Amino acid sequence: EICMAAVQQNGCALRYVKCQSPEICMAAVQQNGCACIFIKYELFNLPLEHDEYVYIMYVAIFKSQTFDYDINYDTIENKLGYLKKNCKNITDGLISEIMAINSRSVKRAINDY
Repeated sequence: EICMAAVQQNGCALRYVKCQSPEICMAAVQQNGCACIFIKYELFNLPLEHDEYVYIMYVAIFKSQTFDYDINYDTIENKLGYLKKNCKNITDGLISEIMAINSRSVKRAINDY
């Protein structure tokens, strides 16, 4: 509970959370997309957990408000560049998976309109 409260106040507090859970990671990236670089990827080694990790990274890039407030990360390309530079687990394959989620989300929004 303390860790959840901390990351809800400052997503980058995830850096200090020893026992991370998907819920805590999601709360952190919702508060600050840049917090995704502090996710302990080892938590997401199994195939189903990998999908959860990909979705959390999608939220960090496309849904986080804080990432969008920083002028240096105002485009998707800049956000992905930041992640490639700062997150050792970002691969081209993972970026493709993240972009596919966004594409489906955009198509769904257009169809709902």
